[in-house]
Amino acid sequence: NTILDPSKLPLFNMKAYILSDKTILHIYIDMLICEASSIGVLLNKLRKFYYDEAVKPLGVIFRDYMLYKERFKESYRYKKSLEYWRDRLENLPSAPQFFLKVDPAEIKKPKFTRRHFSMDKRRWRAFQQNSIELGSTPTALLLACYAKVLALWSNSKHFCINLTLFDRLPVHKDINKIVGDFTTLNPLEVNLPSSKSFKEIIDEVKRQLFMDLEHKDIGGIQILREMRSLNRDV
Repeated sequence: NTILDPSKLPLFNMKAYILSDKTILHIYIDMLICEASSIGVLLNKLRKFYYDEAVKPLGVIFRDYMLYKERFKESYRYKKSLEYWRDRLENLPSAPQFFLKVDPAEIKKPKFTRRHFSMDKRRWRAFQQNSIELGSTPTALLLACYAKVLALWSNSKHFCINLTLFDRLPVHKDINKIVGDFTTLNPLEVNLPSSKSFKEIIDEVKRQLFMDLEHKDIGGIQILREMRSLNRDV
């Protein structure tokens, strides 16, 4: 249950536990500095070092990528994405408003619990088939179900859901071999009044998601900054 101080480096640690017949290595990495695919890259490199395999030097580092992202802001594609989100700022809703037991600002040491649910192959294939019959995708159908549950517990039926997206742009042949935070956030707008059928909700979620993905060059943090420039509460 280690939680490292984000204001101090490093934001990772490793400990080796020597047992009678083996050594177990425990690795803690704060997700502020990298995402899931980067952890896979790191573990693969550790494996190569362990077995004394050759590790070729890379032609790019994360700093190069961030410099490219800054230059990318001058591109036509970036400007079109920024225009898309700016046109929506006035009517973009906030997060779902829940009735909370405690104000989150009063919690000094937050603790997160991961919830998960697994389907076997038979049920997952049936779910995929249901999404096809509804003219949807499994992702859009799952999002629609999730939105329905959030709306049930929220005092508003019109809100945004934060989606985490992987956004590792193919700017170099070695880009998939470096470690860093390549995630971005997308505020997916959903509106679920009781007058809408579930099929209508699925269709709207799918359409909105596909439109947002076409303009994912603008992440959630930049969208919040744009909203603040309009003096909107976020």
